[in-house]
Amino acid sequence: MAIKTHCMMQMEDTTTNFVPYKVLGVPYQLLGGGFITAQGRESPNDTNGFVFKDCHIFGNANTYLGRPWRPYARVLFYKTNMTKIVEPSGWDSWSPDGREDLSTYAEYGNFGPGADTSKRVSWAKKLDLSTVENMANLNFINTPEEWINYQPF
Repeated sequence: MAIKTHCMMQMEDTTTNFVPYKVLGVPYQLLGGGFITAQGRESPNDTNGFVFKDCHIFGNANTYLGRPWRPYARVLFYKTNMTKIVEPSGWDSWSPDGREDLSTYAEYGNFGPGADTSKRVSWAKKLDLSTVENMANLNFINTPEEWINYQPF
């Protein structure tokens, strides 16, 4: 599957695992770039977030991996091929207000020229492998209702 994005991939408080996806960054007419995600987690107690695992980010316009839609946004890119279109800072605060540390923006095991984290924003989180694997498995999107267990597949 492919996601074509020029601004926000999604601006919600949903829990979503994208495994594997191709993310195509295309020019945004007014801004010259865009954002792949705008996640909307509203509380530190909310269990939602976005996980991109085994994906491929490519295109013809620079893009940020994400920016918050709500204060406790949570996004993980894991084992993803990031081409040079990913902005070196990786993430954007949208409107800096000193609450950037409330969001969880993380990367783990990514590769390609856009995966260099040496110039990422200081408030990007560094998660341990156990936390990353917990977020990247289907249980992350299966709680608390365990709806996946009731599907016919």
